[in-house]
Amino acid sequence: MHIAGDGPEMSQLRDLAERRAPGRIHFHGRVTQQEVHEQMRRAAVVVLPSRCYENQPIAVLEAFAVGTPVVGARLGGIPELITPGVTGDLAPPDDPEGFARAIQGLIDQPETAAAMGQRARAYVEQEFSPIAHLERLHELYAEAAQVVAVPS
Repeated sequence: MHIAGDGPEMSQLRDLAERRAPGRIHFHGRVTQQEVHEQMRRAAVVVLPSRCYENQPIAVLEAFAVGTPVVGARLGGIPELITPGVTGDLAPPDDPEGFARAIQGLIDQPETAAAMGQRARAYVEQEFSPIAHLERLHELYAEAAQVVAVPS
């Protein structure tokens, strides 16, 4: 397992990892965005055990963009991005066993995980490309122009 990022609890997490899974968890600390994307690309699954009510976590879209399925917390906007069995899976927040089952399910079925990654990539290309974004903005502006009466 690879963990990218840093924070005030890093030393406690390293100690816990060494006690529970000696030599199996690698902490990379703060890394560049390019390194994050490369780690995501090589991963079987990206895990987002968020406890925050994020509206649209960019980490999910970044993982999808490199073709990697995501197991995320069923919290905030995460369930709006991940379709279980299609682009990844969801687990209840603060449920380590639920996350472990979802992660193991993808690791045990690499062909299924790869297919989910391909569908995730297609989803992000279709829904979040610059062209799709501009088309939605155009639609919103057109709708607003119809609602707002401009005096002549």
